Amino acid sequence: MTQLNSRGIVTAQDAATCLASYDRTLYPEVSGPAFTRFFCPLAWAAGLRLEHSAADLWNAFVQAHAAAQLPGAIEIQMDYFTRAVEAILTTAPDWDSIGLKLGPAHWERAVRESGYVAAQQTVRAAS
Repeated sequence: MTQLNSRGIVTAQDAATCLASYDRTLYPEVSGPAFTRFFCPLAWAAGLRLEHSAADLWNAFVQAHAAAQLPGAIEIQMDYFTRAVEAILTTAPDWDSIGLKLGPAHWERAVRESGYVAAQQTVRAAS
């Protein structure tokens, strides 16, 4: 039996790779829009791509990790990463405009909504 090792997001580049998937994956396949385009078509048309927000998203996780004084190196499990992205995408239709720029404040809110810090504190308390 082969065991596969997996790791979470550990760099801004990892975040960019994952975010690019939201910008490029079509649903339904072949005929549908990319996820980012579906949720914010006006901003998409003006060039918004989640991939360009990788540093802001990564920094929001790093800041949350530090502010909560969580031990060890930061590694964001995909569950919390995708929750943060979903928080942005499900709110994006309310913000959608040609001038939409996702900045640090957007991603900081999304990281709070992801539940990352609370989950890490629960794990730490259980250890």
